[in-house]
Amino acid sequence: MKKILCFIGTILFIVMTAAGCGSKNDLADCFNEETVRAETEKAIAHFNDKNYQALIDEGNTVFIDSLSLDQWQETCDPYVDKAGSFESIDSMVIAGQKGNDGRDYAVAIAVAKYSDGKIQFSIVFDDEMKLAQFFIK
Repeated sequence: MKKILCFIGTILFIVMTAAGCGSKNDLADCFNEETVRAETEKAIAHFNDKNYQALIDEGNTVFIDSLSLDQWQETCDPYVDKAGSFESIDSMVIAGQKGNDGRDYAVAIAVAKYSDGKIQFSIVFDDEMKLAQFFIK
């Protein structure tokens, strides 16, 4: 049941993001889709390597203050350990979004394949290409 609710929530997020943007790839001028894609892949690589400090270091102020390194380890290690070896990123959707603060954000939803399952990443970058959010399911 929990997986179904997560899936429905993800679909709603994608639909709302796309509807708010006007088109699938309506990124603000301050973003380059290839840069967002490369930075998303880099963030996923840090996650796979359990290099959470690198993720923290690439975040904006709010992101840096959100979790300690120990909290990152407690939260993420079980996902990495359960999923097995990273194989590939199966799919990635990138869209733009205007935040409640009036700033532009780039949102990347990526599904990565591992030897023992899949992990979905929702990664958000601010207009300075700093990590603003990093969610896993």
